[in-house]
Amino acid sequence: MIVSLTGLANVELARAAPAEAIRLLNEARGHASEGLATNFGEMISISLGRALALAGEFDAARAELEHGIEVAERIGERDDHAHGYFELCELARREGHLGRAHQPLDRALEIVGPHARRPDMTGMAAMAYSRAGCLAEQEGDLGAAARWHAKALALLAEGGVSLLPSNPLLAAVVEGLAALAAARGDYAAAAERLGLADALHGFRDASSLELIRAETAARAALGEEGLAAAYARGRALGRAGALALVP
Repeated sequence: MIVSLTGLANVELARAAPAEAIRLLNEARGHASEGLATNFGEMISISLGRALALAGEFDAARAELEHGIEVAERIGERDDHAHGYFELCELARREGHLGRAHQPLDRALEIVGPHARRPDMTGMAAMAYSRAGCLAEQEGDLGAAARWHAKALALLAEGGVSLLPSNPLLAAVVEGLAALAAARGDYAAAAERLGLADALHGFRDASSLELIRAETAARAALGEEGLAAAYARGRALGRAGALALVP
């Protein structure tokens, strides 16, 4: 029940319905508090922090994330420990405080760095590398952004490093590449990469900050018809095409 409710919450976040996601996550945490999965319930704080951030409840989000980080460090859950810091970075970016995003992102990178090729850490490492690229891009260092995104793609391209197919992870990295293309003024490429991310996800992830930034820029430059045409070209590409992208 806890896993199912958490999955439903992720669906609601993708639908841009964070209030419903918060309700579902609190219900899941209630089940965990009954004693069947105490540690798992504590880790729901990280997902709840993300949902609260998307709802604009930034102080409550920060409190949940800091609690999740403390518990993850105490019980030795490295992936959740890194994930908590990653979400603190995302929270700072959503608040518009890029300077505050560096410290939690650096902590996430420190945690994942020595373990990036462990199957349970690969996804978090790729996301941390990708977000380092996004942060560099937002601050105007497009060269550093390209290097970080290339590192994320290379990690996901390695055979045998992931327990499961990682199309959702790859989609998130491709959304970062779309934002980078938009920052370079290549709005057609940005829209194509958004279409590719959509195909990899299987849906348009309305919770993605990179999607919002890149789509807004591409629409302003290309118009609705140009955006739709480029988006459709991207949707025709597959996983192999995504891994072959050059940041």
